Parts: sequence; C-alpha cells; structure tokens
Amino acid sequence: MSNNEATKRRAGNGEERSDSSKPILPALTLGLLVLGYGHFLLDSAFPRSSTPAVDVFFEPEENSALLLVGVAAWMLWRRRALLFLGKAVGHRGGVASLLTLALCAHIWAQFSATPSLFVISLAANLLALFAWCGGSAAVRAGLLPICVLLFAIPLPATLSNEWLWTLQVFSATGTARLLEVLGFAPSLQGIQLTLHEMDFLIIEACSGFRAMRTMLIAALVIRELRGLRGPRSWLLVAGALPVALSLNLLRIGAIMLAGDPSALSDPRGHVMQGAAVLLAGTVLLFVVGHWLERGNSVLAPPGLALSTLSSRVPWRFAAGWLSVLALATWLVPSRQLPPAPGPELADWPLVRKAWRGEMRRPDRMFLGRLSLGQILDIRYRRAGRANEDLARVDLFVGVESGGQGGSPRSSKLGIPGRDWNEVSRGQTRLAPLFLDVESVVAERGGHAVLSYFWVLRDAGTIGEAARDLLGLQGPLPRERPRVAVRLTTPIPEGPEGMDWARSSLNHFTNAFHPYLSRL
Repeated sequence: MSNNEATKRRAGNGEERSDSSKPILPALTLGLLVLGYGHFLLDSAFPRSSTPAVDVFFEPEENSALLLVGVAAWMLWRRRALLFLGKAVGHRGGVASLLTLALCAHIWAQFSATPSLFVISLAANLLALFAWCGGSAAVRAGLLPICVLLFAIPLPATLSNEWLWTLQVFSATGTARLLEVLGFAPSLQGIQLTLHEMDFLIIEACSGFRAMRTMLIAALVIRELRGLRGPRSWLLVAGALPVALSLNLLRIGAIMLAGDPSALSDPRGHVMQGAAVLLAGTVLLFVVGHWLERGNSVLAPPGLALSTLSSRVPWRFAAGWLSVLALATWLVPSRQLPPAPGPELADWPLVRKAWRGEMRRPDRMFLGRLSLGQILDIRYRRAGRANEDLARVDLFVGVESGGQGGSPRSSKLGIPGRDWNEVSRGQTRLAPLFLDVESVVAERGGHAVLSYFWVLRDAGTIGEAARDLLGLQGPLPRERPRVAVRLTTPIPEGPEGMDWARSSLNHFTNAFHPYLSRL
C-alpha cells in the first residue's frame, strides 16, 4: 500500500481530524460546557421544595431534571458507536440550523431567566454534534435520549392544571369503583372519598401524575437496558402509564382500608408508599421487558474505545462554540420586570342593592397549586325573596399571584368545591359584561347549581402554554394579572329551573357590573 493510500484511509477513518491530541482541549470543552449550562445545572441540583423526600415521589412540579440529564447521558454513552462512527456528508445546513437554534434558545433562556429553555439549547447542540460526526443515522440514534432529556422541561402550567384535575377525578372515581368491587361501600362526592367515617381528598399529589412520569422513564430505561427493538418493544413504554395509574389506585385504596387518618399527615408514610409504588412498578415493567425480549429483536449496542470516540469529536470547534455560549450566559442580562399590580379587592362591597353578602373561607386544599394570590369568596342572598336559600349567588374571585410560572386557569374552578360532581359544561354569553363564559352544571346530593366561569386576560390554552414555554412573563409581563371569576346559583326543581338560575345570575351581574367590569 502506498503512502498516499494509507493517508487517505486514515482520513476516512477520522484519524487525521482528531483534535484530541492535546489533552487540554477535552478538559477545556467540558469546563466550558459547565459554564454555559451552569444556571440550568444549579437549578436542577437544588430543587425548590422544602421536603424533597416526599416530593420525589408525589409532587407534580418536581421533575428531577438532573436525574433526567443523567439518564439521557447514560443512553447516549451506550449508543456512542452509533453516534460517532457514521459518515457525515452533506449536513452542513442542518448543523448550522441546529447551532442557530441552540444559540437563540440559550440567549433567550438567560434573558428571560427561564432555566428550562437551556434544555432546548443543550438538545440542539447535541443533535448538531451527532449530525457533524455521524450524519443522519447518528441523529436518528440520538433522538430517544434527546426525548428523555426534553422531559426535564416542565409542562406548561395551563396544561398541567388540566391534566392534574382530570387525573384527580379519575383517581377518585377509579378508587371508588375498586373498593366497590372488593365489597365495600365508599361514598364519592366530587374528588372526596368517604369510607368508615374517614374522608380522603384526592389532591394533586395523589393524582398519579408524578408516578406516570416516573414509570415512563423507567420503561425507557428498561427498554434500553434489555436492548429491545422493534414495534413490540414500545408495548413496554405504552404499558407504563396504566401500570402507574393502577398502582396509584391501589395505594389510595389501601390507605382508605387502613382507616388511620393520622397516617395522611405523616411524611414518612408517604415516602414509604412512594418507594413501594416505584419498586412494584419497576419490577412489573422489568418482568414485561424480560417477556418481550424472548422472540423479539434484541440489539446490543456496539462498543467504542474512548480513544476512538475522542478522535471523532471536533474538540477545537466545540471549545470555541461553547465559549460563545458561556459568554452569552454571563454577559446577557436577565430582564425580569416586576409584575403589574392586580385589582384591589379589599373594598369589594358586601351590600349592593338587594344583595347582602357574607365572607367565606376559601378551600385552599381544593384550589391546590393554582397560581392565586388575593381571593374573594362571598355568599350573597337577595333580599325580599320568599326562598332566600334559592335566591343566592356565590361569588369567587381569584387574582393571579405575582412571579413567573403558574396559572389561575383550571376546569376545577368551574365547580363550587371539592364535593361537587360536574354534570355538563358549555359556552354561553354573559350579556351584561359582553363576555363569552363557561357554563357549568354541577350536582351534590340531589341538588344542582349553575356556574358561570371565566378568566380575564387569558390567552387560551395554546397561547398560555406558549407563554410558559418561552418564558415571556419576565421580559413581557401582562399589563394586569389574570383574574378568575365564578358565579354560582342553585337550580330550582322544575322545567323552568334553568331559566330561573340564568335570570338570577344576570340580575347579580347587573347589580355588581361596576365592580366586575373593573377586574
């Protein structure tokens, strides 16, 4: 073999483009990586919760970003040969696009003080690296670990509130049905279960949302660990969600059957329950993975020596690019404008024309993690009516709390409280205020009520989700905070009951029009 042919062969194998001959370059690159993503790593390493042992198992907002980064890194390491041994030809445009996305996301994350946006930047940088070193095949091999990494982005608050409420209702209904199958007679009102004089409220932490996320990640880890491939392997991932929900129902049912109210407030008991659910779910998924492994496509990822891997990485370019990101992290100022003041509710009248009101204490356990600061909860009765119990309107006003994140919107606010069941929901026109509002009918113990519910200055589900993901609340705050309003009145029995309820709400709205319109 001639010297020229040997040189070409070494170049084809990637030996001449190695930047790793100088040991300082890999170390410098890793250091710049830490500098560039320091804010995200610090935010992930030090959770906001004051009780991390309990939150790890239950709290929906605790997404364990650092753990997800570790899982994604482990999956990428197992696939290193697939990521770095391909031929990168004709992907300059794709690499440039990904790097541009990474830079824009990085700068905006710093500017808006939104650590979760650093995940987008990191994911785009990794995909650009894979495209550079291994082409489209490497990008395909890295997609699943990148998807795991994207789980570190918190779900937008508007979507999270809806998911949590749906799961709360499902968990309450499912546990009641489970206890009935076992021969017990629980009482179910809304999201509150009663058995043997013991009440159990299905709060967000008991909805199973956290267990679903954890079991989904566990299923992906088991799929990777067992080397499962092919369509059947995704049965394991799809089965993680029903496994998590079923185990959550069993956990709630076991607490109800134990009949010990003191256990509900003991954090140690919650930690043990969470650990038991995780262990049982993981073992079950592992058994399913072992069963799927038989007769399925199993692929052991090929190995790759560290020296060969190092020779494939463009260390010089990586160090230079990460220097730019590190400078952006430390030089771009964060723009956090103070939130606008909300409406003052202290002077809200208890007496207005024919209406007389009395203050009530808000049910904070039912409201849960809704982003609400000032709250008004007043029951008004209309004087001069024969049946004052029917001639009443309950007013709820919740002003969005200051700060970034959170949402005052949730379908749960359409019903009066924890022990009410939703019957129907639709849209109607509230003529006195010229607003389209949600019309909700709920029932409890044979009594029905009609509620009008709306959120002022709300951009809708998609719009609010986009604001959360892009971190717009800091640099582009609203002129005034959002306000959630609900009006509730009883529906009398009879064919004209609904018309009477609508008339009552319209009369109340006309009476309090000056106050409602200034919200």
